[in-house]
Amino acid sequence: EQVYCPNSDQLITTKLEIKNLNTTAVNSVYIQISIGYISSEDILKLNGTHPNINSFWDPIEAKLTLSTRSAGEVPNQDLISAVENVVFSSTNPNPNINKTFSISLGSANYLPSTGHYYEFFPNISIPWTEAKISAENKSYYGIKGYLVTILSQEEADISGKLTKGVGWI
Repeated sequence: EQVYCPNSDQLITTKLEIKNLNTTAVNSVYIQISIGYISSEDILKLNGTHPNINSFWDPIEAKLTLSTRSAGEVPNQDLISAVENVVFSSTNPNPNINKTFSISLGSANYLPSTGHYYEFFPNISIPWTEAKISAENKSYYGIKGYLVTILSQEEADISGKLTKGVGWI
């Protein structure tokens, strides 16, 4: 836990470790303000010079994507260094809402309070029964998919406000 000093850039982490279970390099890292995001005030950005890394801020999902610039392998250390240089800032001179950040190697949104991942799949006019079957046939890093059951305001925010469309729950 860190205390934010208004009108400043605050590092979101000071130490990150990526442990691969195989020999392939990681190509992207996703950092999201998963709890407490205020779209008109909050932002994540990459500070410093990182010649092998692209960064993209998506204010709809409150997510910063860091990805390798080249198709070839880039050392994980380049991505680790970039994540360790990501900062949070707010235009609110007196922010009073706690923020929670999640860091993921996959593009799904992660909610620390539930330990669940949330992923939106655009499919216009899909009936609920087909959406349920489609979700149950998905897998995310070995976790079986399902349509979300919203049990808290945080889940409503991450599966509703921080999503680029409407869908079934």
